[in-house]
Amino acid sequence: MLFALTASTPELGDSLSAIQKFINEASPLVLSALWHIALAIVIFLAGRWLIDHLLARVALLDNKTRLDPGLCKFVRSLTRVALWALLIYLIADFLGIPTASFVALLGSVGVTVGLALQGSLSNFAGGLLIMFLHPFKTGDYIKTATDIEGTVVEIGLFFTTLRMVDNKIITLPNGSLSSGNITNYNTLPLRRLSTSVGISYEADMERAIAVLTKMLLARERLVEPENALVYVKELGDSSVVLGLHYWVKTADYWDEAWSINRAVKETLDENGIPIPYNQLDVHLVQ
Repeated sequence: MLFALTASTPELGDSLSAIQKFINEASPLVLSALWHIALAIVIFLAGRWLIDHLLARVALLDNKTRLDPGLCKFVRSLTRVALWALLIYLIADFLGIPTASFVALLGSVGVTVGLALQGSLSNFAGGLLIMFLHPFKTGDYIKTATDIEGTVVEIGLFFTTLRMVDNKIITLPNGSLSSGNITNYNTLPLRRLSTSVGISYEADMERAIAVLTKMLLARERLVEPENALVYVKELGDSSVVLGLHYWVKTADYWDEAWSINRAVKETLDENGIPIPYNQLDVHLVQ
């Protein structure tokens, strides 16, 4: 028994010596790694504070500019993603993690995702064009190339939402919306309102033009009265068609459009000017 203990003592000493040697050699590496990890945590915390501070400043700038809210939201999101990606890259590079392969992997993943999401990327590109070129903004009344009309409720990165006149909501993909014709009824402050009415061939045409012109000049929503015009538009089959053109504010357009025809009818009735209607004479031959 004594012999076994004596024999094992040198082996135990060798093991302790090996462990001590390993600790002595590994201590600088462990301390260096812990030091780098601690610095990486400090860099992360400082970077997160800086990102939050910069995004707060961007939000304040949004309130002082006339940019579309949807564009401001997109810029903030893009800035946040870019700053966080930069921070992660710097921390990985500081810790000695190979970044070249990481960037190559992201590139290959991006190509794969791009091929799989071609339609979505088209809508994304269309959303960027709409936000930066401003063919319309939130609150505008527009008409698309497919004759869809409505008020713009929201401009997203992939879709634009319209509220139609009957309060239905329609969502349009930005790809097709940005590549087609768009009619914006709210861009300019004034719009020309046009309507027409037919009077009898036996009626006094000059008198009809005079009373309708007087009626136009008395309209409350009329702007630029010097450009108000009543003229002979067409010689129809059963009536002389008079055209009326005048300018109103864009905000007043629809209210005026819904009331002008009634005013025209009442004015002609008050002045005894008849509005003819089509008649069909049927002759029975026996």
